[in-house]
Amino acid sequence: MVILVWQQDAKLPVGLGVLRLADLLIRAASNVAPGVSPGTWWGVTLGTAVMGALVLILVGWHSRRGHLRVYAAGLLGYAADGLLCLLLSDWQGLLFHGIALCGLCHGWAAFRQLALVEQSLMFQDSPGEPWR
Repeated sequence: MVILVWQQDAKLPVGLGVLRLADLLIRAASNVAPGVSPGTWWGVTLGTAVMGALVLILVGWHSRRGHLRVYAAGLLGYAADGLLCLLLSDWQGLLFHGIALCGLCHGWAAFRQLALVEQSLMFQDSPGEPWR
């Protein structure tokens, strides 16, 4: 989206579909309202990018702490973003999303397995307990 500020038509080979859609919408809005200053569009672009980054940071932060529901929500959100890449005909982005989703699904399975191990360890008696 920052490319819009410099009025270029280039795009990154791999990116988020949501940000690409926001870029397309901002470009369309700037064509519809040409009288609006470029600084306004720059602010909208920057605000959209910052909000997207904050959402990703929060999902990652909670996921690293083992919150499986947040991890699942992030996984589903990333899959939806991959579908958006499909709708936008972004084949490189779709391929990248597929590879990343494969790794994320393996991470989901590992998180669940770790949660089961931790749960089973919590209910085992430790050998040094005085009531044994």
